[in-house]
Amino acid sequence: MPVQHDNLSELKQSVRKYIMQLRRNLSREERDTKSNIISDILFTKIDNLYTIYSKSEPIKPFTIALYCAMDDEVSLMPFIKRAEGKPWTLCFPCMIKPERERDTQVCAESARSCDNDQPGTNDRPCNSDRPGTNDPLDKNTNAQAIHNSTSRDTYQHDIRANKTHPPCAAAIKTHVFTEQQPKVRNQMRFVELNAISVEHKSLEFLAHPARAYTQAAIEQQIERDSYTTHTRWVQAEEFHAIVVPVVGFDDSNMRLGYGQGNYDEFLVQCSPNASIIGVAFKEQHVACVYPEPHDVALPDIIVS
Repeated sequence: MPVQHDNLSELKQSVRKYIMQLRRNLSREERDTKSNIISDILFTKIDNLYTIYSKSEPIKPFTIALYCAMDDEVSLMPFIKRAEGKPWTLCFPCMIKPERERDTQVCAESARSCDNDQPGTNDRPCNSDRPGTNDPLDKNTNAQAIHNSTSRDTYQHDIRANKTHPPCAAAIKTHVFTEQQPKVRNQMRFVELNAISVEHKSLEFLAHPARAYTQAAIEQQIERDSYTTHTRWVQAEEFHAIVVPVVGFDDSNMRLGYGQGNYDEFLVQCSPNASIIGVAFKEQHVACVYPEPHDVALPDIIVS
């Protein structure tokens, strides 16, 4: 077991590394077997919840928050394949970069390509030409927006040819984006996907679930993907069931995550009626995960 630390953050990180090493020690066959067992139990629980729900809300879709496993996590693919034939909406997380970071990059690149003349009076705001901002995951709207938008290289060529100025040139003159700007964290958002997209991991953000992308980049990945259909962003309050990955857990069902607080922030936004289910290997159990005052125990954890 990890040694004691004076700092709580260091102690939790030590416990986290200890548990993740135990998880890595499992063979691929062991993880697959355990994941199958967990997925079977999960399917039964979700199906029972759906049966109860469908009696009171027969029209609205039954919406489930899942995740795409990375490294040595419990794989939900056996559950996802079985769920494909059910009238359920399956949703998966992606990490979205703060818009401020994207706007800063776009504005800075525009400023570098700008002439020394005074900017024109028709400069547009930074986000005016983002594709798909009216309906982010409507494929027809997004495809048309992408088609109508101009790449940065082409736009800069037009600037040189016509002596016009890029969007945000005026803003650059009056607003200096520096490292002193308050840092905004990445945001975890969920998107509806079909099972075949997840099985093939044909979307880059599924293959790299911890990597952050701009919202426009996510939408462009989806637009280009031949497997993806019926896609939309899903809000936290829409979920009826949320399946949560676990790094470690104790006898009180207190959960230790990866330390980024993404699920802590997400779960407080969900409906109080939503069923929250953790999944973990028994090797991830420890005597104590050293919870903090804001931590809340998971109502249920499926373990194998």
